[in-house]
Amino acid sequence: GATMATKGGGLYFRQLLCGRDVARPGEAKGPAEQLAFSVAQQMANFTYLVGCREKKECLVVDGCWDTQGIERVAEADGMEVVGAIATHCHFDHIGGEPPSPFNTQVPGLRITGLKELMAGGRPGYIHEREWNKTAKSTALDEEEKGRLNRLRDGSKLTVGASTQLEFIHTPGHSPGSMCILVGSEAGGSEERRQEQLLISGDTVFPGSCGRLDLEGSDAMAMYDSLQRLATRLPDEMPIYPGHAYGGDKSTVGREKREGLLAPVSKEEWERTMGRSRL
Repeated sequence: GATMATKGGGLYFRQLLCGRDVARPGEAKGPAEQLAFSVAQQMANFTYLVGCREKKECLVVDGCWDTQGIERVAEADGMEVVGAIATHCHFDHIGGEPPSPFNTQVPGLRITGLKELMAGGRPGYIHEREWNKTAKSTALDEEEKGRLNRLRDGSKLTVGASTQLEFIHTPGHSPGSMCILVGSEAGGSEERRQEQLLISGDTVFPGSCGRLDLEGSDAMAMYDSLQRLATRLPDEMPIYPGHAYGGDKSTVGREKREGLLAPVSKEEWERTMGRSRL
């Protein structure tokens, strides 16, 4: 089943895998949803629920493909969804109209995501550099746009009583890609806040990083982002990625030893990554 981390007294955290925990093709209603769920399963997207057990409130991170299923998981856990965050603006993380080749298979196919999770007056969050693209590709109306908040490096959010999210701008895979540092305040004191895990979006995967051959990707920006993360984060910190590419999770230490958080010179990175996939 879904990973349930209960490290901090107040921290609520769930990792949901498309095709396993949500977006199960066998449960699709109709052919369009059937296609969407099978694509989601192939792409192995992760959605995260992050919140506060005490106040029973959570935020959805990268909620896409099966927003009803995501809402059902939160509800079954007794949690109220109070907002939605996207680590970056690609369609498999925010929903909307998919790009080709997906849109040709079922013309008019819309994937549920950020827009649906913002229903009922809930706020949405995206990096400021991807605000326009996100608002447009998810077809937000004027009222919804007013609730889509712009984040930047160092932005912080508190969920419920004690769960804190801090956003790290990690461009590379896309211009506004972010990692989310999740922590909870032990006894509500800022000094004793424990940073417990990193949601890495499509920046860090176990043993690799997000694709650098897409529109808006930048191999050298990715180099800087990965080096910053390696310098800043403790080795024991768990990393929860945007897709199940290479595994469900990792740690900073493991990626420093075996992955792309390892120290590497800019020249060497450019030689291997700068042109390899472009």
